[in-house]
Amino acid sequence: MALKRPQRCLSKASEGLAAEGVRYYGPQYFRQLGHAIHGLFGLRASSNPKVARRSPADQLAIMRKDGHRLVLSEKNFIGPLNDPEGQPVVKRYGQAGAHLTSLVLALDQELDVFICVHHPAA
Repeated sequence: MALKRPQRCLSKASEGLAAEGVRYYGPQYFRQLGHAIHGLFGLRASSNPKVARRSPADQLAIMRKDGHRLVLSEKNFIGPLNDPEGQPVVKRYGQAGAHLTSLVLALDQELDVFICVHHPAA
């Protein structure tokens, strides 16, 4: 059975997840100015001056709060779905591996990666 709109489901369950020590951050968080994953974890210059001074480990601790697990959900982190002119690209998310590797190296710990595939025209 396919799960419809997993990010929406996780967002709706975020309070219950937090009570169990799981902090969820999705597109509604990462698409705010200065909150992109690349900037938050020092993979690219951040537009948020407070964040730019933090180490990736410090940023991770701040986001984890009192929890034991973080769930980050943002497809734009691994690359654009289309090219800047809005045309489909031949190979979508071609830099996904490089982006995920840079995050693992910055955080200096293993990550679990879960992938949800959806039809981009749906």
